[in-house]
Amino acid sequence: MPGLTRGQIRAEVRAYLMNVDLNQAGWTDTELNGYIDEACFYIQQLTNSLWDMAVSEVVSSQADYSLPNNCYQLMRISFDRQLLPQTTEYELDRDTSSAWRGDPTGLPARFYLKQHNQISLYQVPRTSGNFYSASQENGEALKLTLPDGVTLDSSFTFSQEFGVVTQLTNTNGSSLNSFEPDSLNRFTNPDYGLVIDFQDNTQNLEFMFIGQTDTMTSDSQSPQFQETFHPAAVYYTLMRAFVRDGEFHDLELATAWYQVFLDWMDAALQAGAKEFPTMVKSAEPYGIGNILNGRLQAVGPPSQMIIIGTP
Repeated sequence: MPGLTRGQIRAEVRAYLMNVDLNQAGWTDTELNGYIDEACFYIQQLTNSLWDMAVSEVVSSQADYSLPNNCYQLMRISFDRQLLPQTTEYELDRDTSSAWRGDPTGLPARFYLKQHNQISLYQVPRTSGNFYSASQENGEALKLTLPDGVTLDSSFTFSQEFGVVTQLTNTNGSSLNSFEPDSLNRFTNPDYGLVIDFQDNTQNLEFMFIGQTDTMTSDSQSPQFQETFHPAAVYYTLMRAFVRDGEFHDLELATAWYQVFLDWMDAALQAGAKEFPTMVKSAEPYGIGNILNGRLQAVGPPSQMIIIGTP
């Protein structure tokens, strides 16, 4: 099914609200847009549909590194393209010595969460990882330099078609990055190979995580999670429109629309589980259980539903 844009979601909400005339009393576009963004964040919490990756350059003698800004749940960290196991300060005290914090720098072998959005490496890196920066002509890659920003990196060469990068290889012929047109035509710009920012995971940290959805800033943008869940944003927004204090406050309608939201989410999660199963027990159909109940227990209902006493 095609995805919905923010403008389409809001238009469908207004149709249900019978509030399509912006001059009549009711809900402003700004208010409904805020509810739509709230819906997208809550749906992503329940579905974990959006996954993302990021690279952080390693700095010599620096142990602490921030997680990506849009990281909701960390899934995997690698250093120099190899899995970096997670540990705790207690385990390091147990497995090494109580003075491990003062160990000399070396090759990172583990990481632990120092804060909810910050990790720390053990051992502290001895050397800095690869770092590249684009020239002032953003998007046109003419050369790559070493971390000093001046010396040319002889490991890479560009063809005579300067500026548009369709593949990046080293002198051994190994492909490091390739750029291809999007098969779903979501990105229609023909200059699909333009480089705005390039980060290499060689000798660096790479994060794989469940992401937080971006706040949509225009009506042409769509929620970042899988399209099957887009209609649920309509029903969540309707719940929020009726549960707010003031004019048109209606707890009965709010509860009814929240139930519609739950019904859609339950059906969409069940359909996804059948389409992308994680385990095949036999050649016969089997019950996968209620996925939504487990997700709701982990995330919890919206705070507005708690206030009005909805289970």
